[in-house]
Amino acid sequence: MRTGKEVRDVIMGISNPGKEGIIWLNVSNLPQFRPGENMPYRIYSIFEDITERYRLEEDLHRKTEELQFHQADLEPQAEELKQSYLVLEESRDRFLDLYEFAPIGDFTLNDKTLIKEVNLIGATLLGVERNKLINHGLGRFIAPESLDAWDQYFVNIRQHGGKHSCTLHLIQADGSLFPAWLEGFKLIDGEGLIAVRITIINITELKFVEDKLRESKERLHSYIDNASDGLFIADETGHYLEVNISNLIILAGNPSIQIIDGTGTLQIFADPLFEKVMYNLIDNTIRHGEIATEVRVSVLTGKGDI
Repeated sequence: MRTGKEVRDVIMGISNPGKEGIIWLNVSNLPQFRPGENMPYRIYSIFEDITERYRLEEDLHRKTEELQFHQADLEPQAEELKQSYLVLEESRDRFLDLYEFAPIGDFTLNDKTLIKEVNLIGATLLGVERNKLINHGLGRFIAPESLDAWDQYFVNIRQHGGKHSCTLHLIQADGSLFPAWLEGFKLIDGEGLIAVRITIINITELKFVEDKLRESKERLHSYIDNASDGLFIADETGHYLEVNISNLIILAGNPSIQIIDGTGTLQIFADPLFEKVMYNLIDNTIRHGEIATEVRVSVLTGKGDI
């Protein structure tokens, strides 16, 4: 103050015996001068009680330091959460890719068979834009001959737990039919309502392969049945898989020989040595992977011919 300069906003703590703690003041001093003099002849002192504000500021400062301390402690956790979030985002994107582009149609229906969700492949299977399928019934894409089976299938899903599957014919938007494999199960949505999740696979190619295998099997049976020689096809356990029954009919004339063909295998009861020879024949064939032995069998027919 002797310099003659103003002194403003000096924070000063004083002890008041009548009060607990310290009283905090904001002090400013303003010097007054007479004309021509350099030393102030008086000083105005202003005291402002800022105890509450000071305590609030101190409390704020303390909390700020605590927050900074916790912030330093939480930064590694925040980084871990960030990394976890990135991993979750990546997983979500992979799930969306899997959901949208998996080679199966994925449908979520309500209990009235209305489509609530469908992936892109599902919409492609039916030949309809996805937004035009939402809130429409899946039943309009079921072929007429499969409607009864579809109704029973959907009822089974709603009334029973677990997975249910069936094969139906579906109709695409252009009117073409295709065989489909359906697998579905019941679930409860977020509002506690029953929903049904169904996956649909176009099995046209599988049906084509099955038809070709059936045709091949029929041709094999035809070859076996029409072969001029008696023919046996056995597995590694010695059970007959295929046998030319028509060329063994001659055995039926001999009452000592019995042919049983009731379970898909053929058993022949005759001379004990005959059975042993036949099993040796099969065993050698399996071991060597080729025609290892030839056996000639003489059979007495009902007419007495050998």
